[in-house]
Amino acid sequence: MREYLIIIVYILCSFTALSCKNNDFGEVKFIDLNTQTVVNVSCEQLKTKYSTKVKKIDSQEAEKLFYLFKKLKRADADWNVNARLFDFIKMDAKKIEFCMGNNVIIIEGKKYFVNDILREYILKITTK
Repeated sequence: MREYLIIIVYILCSFTALSCKNNDFGEVKFIDLNTQTVVNVSCEQLKTKYSTKVKKIDSQEAEKLFYLFKKLKRADADWNVNARLFDFIKMDAKKIEFCMGNNVIIIEGKKYFVNDILREYILKITTK
């Protein structure tokens, strides 16, 4: 009887660990995207000096963001990001870090222009 109890506890712990791991598709930390600031906010400043809200990303949101990221056009390195949100998504066991402003987003260290579709989707998921 004791062996069965140990096996059942092991199975339950394994299942719980796997299901929790599979639910981690990323998160977004953000300030209001419509907030006007006197000076540009860098990604580093947003991460360290601002109080941000946190939104956990589910699998469908991560897939949609990954798809939208692939459709963006590259921006020159001299474009600045007036940061409003940052963090990561996970796709296929890869962690993709990003930092986004209203017009430019940095994805894995490369700058891209934010298009209307991405901007609207970000507004949608951060105002749920």
